[in-house]
Amino acid sequence: MCMFDPKRVPFRFKLSIGVTGMVALTAIALAAGIIYQVDTALGELQVDPAKLVEMKQSLLIMAGIIVVAGILGATLGSIILVRTLIKPLRKLSNFTHEVARGNYDTTIEYLPKDAISEAIEAVKSMTGELKTKLGLAQGLLSGLTQPCVVVDTNEIITFLNQPELDLLQIDDPPSKFIGMHMAQFIYGDKNKPTMLGECMRKDKVVVAQVTEGKGRKGRPYHLLVDISPIKDLDGRIVGAFTILTETTQIKQSEAEALHQHKIIVDAAKEAEAIAEQLDTASTTLSQQVDEASHGSEIQRDRAGETATAMEEMNATVLEVARNASDASVNADQMRDLAEEGASLVNQVVEAIQGVGRQSEALKTSMAVLDQQTKDIGAIMQVIDDIADQTNLLALNAAIEAARAGEAGRGFAVVADEVRKLAEKTMTATKEVDEAIQAIRTGTHENVTATESAVSSIQKSTELANEAGKFIENIHKSVIMAADQVRSIATAAEEQSATSEEVARATEEINTISSETAHAMTEARADLDALSTLAASLKELIGRMQS
Repeated sequence: MCMFDPKRVPFRFKLSIGVTGMVALTAIALAAGIIYQVDTALGELQVDPAKLVEMKQSLLIMAGIIVVAGILGATLGSIILVRTLIKPLRKLSNFTHEVARGNYDTTIEYLPKDAISEAIEAVKSMTGELKTKLGLAQGLLSGLTQPCVVVDTNEIITFLNQPELDLLQIDDPPSKFIGMHMAQFIYGDKNKPTMLGECMRKDKVVVAQVTEGKGRKGRPYHLLVDISPIKDLDGRIVGAFTILTETTQIKQSEAEALHQHKIIVDAAKEAEAIAEQLDTASTTLSQQVDEASHGSEIQRDRAGETATAMEEMNATVLEVARNASDASVNADQMRDLAEEGASLVNQVVEAIQGVGRQSEALKTSMAVLDQQTKDIGAIMQVIDDIADQTNLLALNAAIEAARAGEAGRGFAVVADEVRKLAEKTMTATKEVDEAIQAIRTGTHENVTATESAVSSIQKSTELANEAGKFIENIHKSVIMAADQVRSIATAAEEQSATSEEVARATEEINTISSETAHAMTEARADLDALSTLAASLKELIGRMQS
């Protein structure tokens, strides 16, 4: 059954029918009024009824003609009026439809200056303003370098830029997805809920919501999502807008910084262990240096005692020489002088034996000192190796901090401080090693000189024994007294020269012992500086770990 719907009747027909009906009703009313007036006038006149009926029929015909003429005129006028009004209105309708379809370059021409032209100009002005604002909005959206999407109230995508597709690793152009449901675009299922739809339903704004996922090709990403409903001038929600901020690089940088921090902490722990070893080694070395310094002082004291004994022995030898000269002048006193000489020779032998014992003790002390300097040299080698390892670890820490870039700059400064401390440690170790080498050289020379002194003392003992034999022979033979005295004088002169050599060697030993003691004092100061550097290194490592 077909039902008539007035809403579907075109406006031009409604206008034509309305104008025609209005004119027809006016003509009918006019004819009815005329007929009524004529009929009233005829009723007042005394006319033949037959003629009256004929006159009324003529009047009705005339009224009908008037009505028909009025209707025809109204119809023709309405057609002209409709054509005059409908043509510009149709142009205006076509213009607005083109604008609604997005064709903002369409134009409309209407020359007459009337109300319709004013309406058309108003619509054109409105369209120009709309074109400007839409162009501004479209330009802003197109100029965005961050991923963004715009949907309508049905979550249908109306705008999608290329950065959004690059983020999701989609190779198709944005135009392919215009008109697609947002859930279908994201999840492949348009029935799934989306944050855009939730924001429009609840009329809320989402700011910097953290999310993560993977692109179509498997690349992971981290995002900050911002969503806001779009409202018209009346405050009604007409869509939603989302913009995405990728934080993948920031997350990766944070992970790398944490990894670099762990590497530096591990290196700091290793450096701390090395610093503790360095501190222990420096303490042990300091104790050994103290012992060596004490031995050097003892050696210096004994060298002084030896020098005194040698001076006494030299004086005794000179006395023997003078006695021998007197014996050669006065042979009669040879026996007495020989007895005195025997007594003096015994004293000389005892003195020489005492010097020999002291020289043996000095030789033993020098051997111990030489061994201690060797031990110190070994310990200094260990400290040098530790300093090299510390320097290498500091260099590795600096390299790892450089790889971290800006986040690792603070660790690079700390690693450089560790490297400087390691270099200072190596310098101090080298200075201590040079001092130890000087001590070892001096000690070796002391040992050599002491051995020479012992040899000379043994020779002096032999000469003294021979002198005793010569004195004993004086008792047996006076004739040989002069020769024996001359032999004693000669031996005494040789003994005096030997004693002078021993005295010089002893003086050199004393000088070397003093230098050794001074070097030990400097070594002690260097070890104190090394211990201070180790403490500074431990403090620096503590700051690194904190």
